[in-house]
Order: sequence, then C-alpha cells, then structure tokens
Amino acid sequence: MLDTIKQLDITRLDFAGHEGPSLIDYIDLIHHLPNLEQLTTGRIAEPRMEEDKLVDAIRRLGYRPSPGDETLKEEQVGLPPLLSWPQLSILHFSHRPLLSSLRLFLHIHLPNLKILYMRNVHLDAFRVGVFFKHVGHQITHIYTTDIRTYDEPFGYARVLQLCPNLVHLTFSPRQDERHAERWEHHHLASLALRGVLPQTLPKDEELVGNISRSLEKFLARVVDACLDEGLPSLRLIRIEDDGLAPRRMMSRYGTNWEGICRRAGVALEDKNGRIIPDEAEEMLLPGLQLNYTEATDVGDPGILSRPVTTATVTRKLIRWLNKVSIS
Repeated sequence: MLDTIKQLDITRLDFAGHEGPSLIDYIDLIHHLPNLEQLTTGRIAEPRMEEDKLVDAIRRLGYRPSPGDETLKEEQVGLPPLLSWPQLSILHFSHRPLLSSLRLFLHIHLPNLKILYMRNVHLDAFRVGVFFKHVGHQITHIYTTDIRTYDEPFGYARVLQLCPNLVHLTFSPRQDERHAERWEHHHLASLALRGVLPQTLPKDEELVGNISRSLEKFLARVVDACLDEGLPSLRLIRIEDDGLAPRRMMSRYGTNWEGICRRAGVALEDKNGRIIPDEAEEMLLPGLQLNYTEATDVGDPGILSRPVTTATVTRKLIRWLNKVSIS
C-alpha cells in the first residue's frame, strides 16, 4: 500500500479528527512521501505506547542513544535530525496529543517549513521550546489561539524573538501586564486577533465599554511600536471574532479602533476583510509604503517594500490588497 501511495506523488495529507498514524507509521510515511508539502498530523499514539518501536526505528537509522537515555535531552538539541521531510512547508499540529507529535518531529529535518498551525504555543514546555529553537528562524506564519510563557520575555515577545522572519501572527492577546512588552520585529506585516470580542454582548454597558477600551489599549501599544519603528513592516490588523455581538461592537466602537490604527497607517479589518468601521469609504494613511510582490506560500500576505511617501487607500484598493492577503 505504501508503494502505491508513493507512486501517487501526494503533496497534501490531512488526518482528520482524532485519527492518525502511530509514530512508527510516520517514519514510513516520510520515506514514501518525500514530496509532501502540507500535513495535518492527526492523533498520534501516546509515547508510552510506542516507545520501544520508536527507539528501535531510530537505532536502525543509525542513532544510538546510550542505555537508559531514550528520550531527547537538553544537550541533544544541537544534534542533526535523523530524518528529513524536505518539501514540507505547512504543518498543522492536531490539538492532542501535541507532545507526542513533537516527540517525532524533533527528529525530523524540515528545511522548507514556513507555516505553522499550533493551537497552544506553550513555549516553556520543553519539547515546544526545542521545536521552536530548531525551526523558529524559518517560520513566516503562525496560527494559534494561545501563547503561554512563565518567564521573560512573555507571550508574543518570545515568539517574535524566536521567529525573526515572521510576517504574520494569529493569536489571542492576554490582557495582563506580563504580556504588555514592547512590540519589536522587523518583518511582521500583519496581525490577526482572536478572542478580543465577546460572542454574547453583555447587558452591562460599562462592561461593554471596558472590553472596547481593553482592545483600544492593545491597539495603541501596537501602533506606538509602529511609530517608534519597532514594527516598520506592519500594515494590517484583523479582528477574527465573528458573529452578531462582535459586529455590533465593531459598529459601535470601530471608529475609535480605526482611529488608533490610522495614526500609523495600519488598516483594520474584520474576519471577512471588510474595513472597520464599514461605513468608511476611504482612509488617508500618511506615510504608507505600498508595493506588492507575489506571494509564494499559502496565506503569505506578500512583501511590502519600495516606499511611496503618501497614499490614499480607498476601500476598493484595500479589498484588492485583501485578495493577496492572509486567509
């Protein structure tokens, strides 16, 4: 069967739901699918169920762990990976069990990996931290819900530090002072925010106002970084929360949010690419640098370069830009 799969020259493989191969089967997949470009891992069997088989397979590939040392240790971080998936550019880790997936992928060389989907980026978890040390310099797009850190730098600041070539980040901001560090990244061009607006509109008007002010505070922190040249490439912020309550809040408070972003020439959009507030037919974005070069990866917003000193961006133009923007 694996020989038949190899003849098909499959470039995308998605294991849906809670199904997926065992760790040992993944080793065979790497061998038989050398041209795979996109993978959703599915559920991989727990390490304790596959320990002996995995170690035996690693030994057959020439790696000899010392007796009693059959798991990855801190001192092994710099060792060359055992296997290679040379064309894999998009990797979507299924939510559970994440550490089982990482246990294998720490041994795989992923020279072309650019786009990463990981529901929880817990950077103080050993395997997650080591994985980002291996591939962080390559990653251009990260899609996650939560970024967790217990030590400095916190949250997004740690991700920006580990991924110097990142151009897009989707995440859910944490509303506490530990995650209020300065935004500083040379290449980051777009942000997408999750979980900043409620799915049910609170009856308490003061609470609704507090939610809006919390978002304003976050946007102001990002915009201040843009104006201080901490985020020289940022051009787009997208609010991904969708539904009746988020749309009502966008209608009520969107002018305030957009006004903050406009100070730095940053466009503010909803999940569907509509400008917030939707009533605005055009925006003057002073100092906006516009030029689009063709994107090469799925979801790549392209590179904005070769500056134009001033530009008036109409809704029509922004919608055209959105066609080549993040999905």
